[in-house]
Amino acid sequence: MNLLLSCKALNSICCQQEENAMSKRLKRVVLLSVVITALLACSRQEEAPPAAKQTPQAGMEKARETMREAHEGMKQVHEGMVAGMEMGKAVYEKTCAACHATGVNGAPKVGDKAAWAEHLAEGIEHLVQAAIKGEGAMPPKGGNPSLSEEEVRAAVHYMIELSR
Repeated sequence: MNLLLSCKALNSICCQQEENAMSKRLKRVVLLSVVITALLACSRQEEAPPAAKQTPQAGMEKARETMREAHEGMKQVHEGMVAGMEMGKAVYEKTCAACHATGVNGAPKVGDKAAWAEHLAEGIEHLVQAAIKGEGAMPPKGGNPSLSEEEVRAAVHYMIELSR
């Protein structure tokens, strides 16, 4: 029986030593893997960013292209503003001028900076909403219910631009 216990104890000791040896080998393999990965990462050369590779001529061409795009965008904005002012002028002449050209019923006359300054103090959006909904002696949409809100807005902006 003692011999059997001795064999079991010896076997247990051997297994523990074997497990410890395997554990040590595994730790060494993991450590070696980490070191190799770190060395590879450090030795890898990063590519220069594309901008750094550009020649001055390529950079200038890119700047020219950006300027062309910006100019085209500004041209579109300008065309939109001109179209808005043309719409505003047409609505003003057809509907708003009846009161705002002469100052009938206290309407601020177009071009009277002092009169418009009082109204502008409340904000442009307030003026637009007052024109759409009506305020004081002014009926909604200046008395022309067929006007769209966009047309009324354009007319208000047109009168403001003439009165600054």
